[in-house]
Amino acid sequence: MECHHKQRHWVLNLLDTSGAFASGICAVHCIATPIFLVLAPTLGGLFSHHAVHITMFALVLPIAILTLGFSAWRLKRWSLLLFGILGLIELTHMPLQHWNEHVFGASWMLCVLSIPLISIVPFSLIVLVLRRFGAPTDLLWAGAFAGMTAGGAAALAYAVHCTDDSLSFLATWYVVGVSFCAI
Repeated sequence: MECHHKQRHWVLNLLDTSGAFASGICAVHCIATPIFLVLAPTLGGLFSHHAVHITMFALVLPIAILTLGFSAWRLKRWSLLLFGILGLIELTHMPLQHWNEHVFGASWMLCVLSIPLISIVPFSLIVLVLRRFGAPTDLLWAGAFAGMTAGGAAALAYAVHCTDDSLSFLATWYVVGVSFCAI
């Protein structure tokens, strides 16, 4: 019985690691593509080519389904699986020529720049509260938490006037903007 538990644990760890790796590759691709489109158009054109998107999607889709399914089952958080399935449905039902339009939208750069700028005031207030009422001893994590919280508040404020509302846009550029706040 103990051997089965270790084997299951190994498989779940492998799935989690594979999912994180695939997610990282997608994040690097989403961040690098617009940068390369501006700085090196030939390389950017290669990154944004439909064949690259199809290949990445074909490689990431099975990993995403398995990882989301096992993570939701293990954590008993079915909402995690629901949001993942909604994102996959949006991508699979969308014609390939519309992927760039839905992921980048009309204002991806504005989103990535606005969220960190809007988060300056909430971040300052959160840091003041932490200093006043006793910050935790691990300042790195306290700063990251303050940045993520301020980034979340800024993303909410930005969402009020953002016209790009596809799930792909939100999952990509809002996460990138809030992540910049945590760094």
